[in-house]
Amino acid sequence: MVAHLRKKMRPARKMSEYRIETIVQRIQKVYLAFAILGVSGTVSYIFRQADFLKILEASLFVLVDGSIYFALRSRKSWVIPLVLIMSAFSCIRILILFFQPAEDIRMLLSKILGGLLFLFFAYQINFFRKSEVRLFFGSRGHELF
Repeated sequence: MVAHLRKKMRPARKMSEYRIETIVQRIQKVYLAFAILGVSGTVSYIFRQADFLKILEASLFVLVDGSIYFALRSRKSWVIPLVLIMSAFSCIRILILFFQPAEDIRMLLSKILGGLLFLFFAYQINFFRKSEVRLFFGSRGHELF
């Protein structure tokens, strides 16, 4: 029985530093795009004279996405818990929106985009939990910002 279980369990593959760096650079680009879209959204809220809470929320997301971008770029060890927390909350938020009924084609398209974002955030949770990635960022243990 034990031998049968050992055959099914594959050893975890270690990622090379080059592969980790390539993936981190791609994630950086996504966060840069999020920050740029957030800035444009914040500016449009300001010009449309939206309520203060919408402007504040958009500004907060720009600040967090920009912080993640620059921390990934400079390999700060505190970015790992931040990315994990933001990814977990984003996955929950997307799932809540995903299971609401679609009323028109616009809602259906937003569900498709939400599904892609869910895959991105779920991949980040998987990626940043790996020990090789933690070593790449110089994280030696649990850090709380």
